[in-house]
Amino acid sequence: PVTLVAKDAENLTGPQYVEVFTIGTSTYAIVTQPDEDRVTIYDVSNPTNIVVTDTETDGNNNFSALEGATAVDTFTLTGTYAGTYAIVTADQDSGVQIIDVSNPSAIVAKDKEFDPDNGFTKIYSPSRSAEIFTVASNSTATYAIVTDFNARSGTDGVQIIDVSNPSAIVAMDTEEDGQNDFDQLQGAFDADIFTVASNSTATYAIVTAIGSWDSNGIQIIDVSNPSAIVAKGEFTHANLLYPGGVETFTIGTSTYAIVTGYTADTVQILDISDPTNIVAKDSLENSGSLELDGAYGVDVFTAGASTYAIVTGYDDDGVQIIDVSDPTDITAV
Repeated sequence: PVTLVAKDAENLTGPQYVEVFTIGTSTYAIVTQPDEDRVTIYDVSNPTNIVVTDTETDGNNNFSALEGATAVDTFTLTGTYAGTYAIVTADQDSGVQIIDVSNPSAIVAKDKEFDPDNGFTKIYSPSRSAEIFTVASNSTATYAIVTDFNARSGTDGVQIIDVSNPSAIVAMDTEEDGQNDFDQLQGAFDADIFTVASNSTATYAIVTAIGSWDSNGIQIIDVSNPSAIVAKGEFTHANLLYPGGVETFTIGTSTYAIVTGYTADTVQILDISDPTNIVAKDSLENSGSLELDGAYGVDVFTAGASTYAIVTGYDDDGVQIIDVSDPTDITAV
């Protein structure tokens, strides 16, 4: 059994997303606050005494793409642009902001882009996911995939961005729902990057698509060529009504995804080892003893020899720990 122990706490106004990163021997977290158009850096090296190190708000110090700051991911570059950076999506700005967080006490605004400028045509409402990845064919480049939840024309989709130069990011491929075999991108929401044992040179993304409250789509994308991404497998199921969060993990030689179903109050395990053939495994539905009412965000971690998922139950105001070590028989703990 897993025992959760409360450590230090910090009160925030409307915090939305958080990402953890390390600088030297210290551990930090960057938190987005869309209602405040703000990002805040915390030193969480001592979990019993977390400390604010810096905060920046849209319109100050050259930060001009933080209105409605939501999704965030961090990445580290070497060479010419060596440092640690964050990419933040700005729902109300229809843009993305790159931030140099190498000095967590004095973060610096780098490049920003807005829809539909300079080929950025799928960041109109980039409110839920920004995932960093690299590809085998170009070891010197770093990319991001951003989901566009509700594009102005209704053609929701994904945007690939080259973030190798944080001062001059570049739009790569975009794809939208209903084109080029991409049939599950309406309301593109969350995304995660993964690889599979059967093809070590390929990189994939799995995207949840909420569409509307009764939609339930999953789209897998081959992002190995960021200039020409390709639709792979799709999946729909009643257990994934309003599929919110997605996280991938590996057990043995197989790759799996855990997906939350917000409306269905469920989590669903998918075997994605073959990206062209998604296979449903076990699922777990909310009950009086669980905290899965409005299952929403999800992350996966290991403790000892076991693999667990932590799921937020939005309507339960709670969190649920699930043992996913056996994807065919997951257990609430």
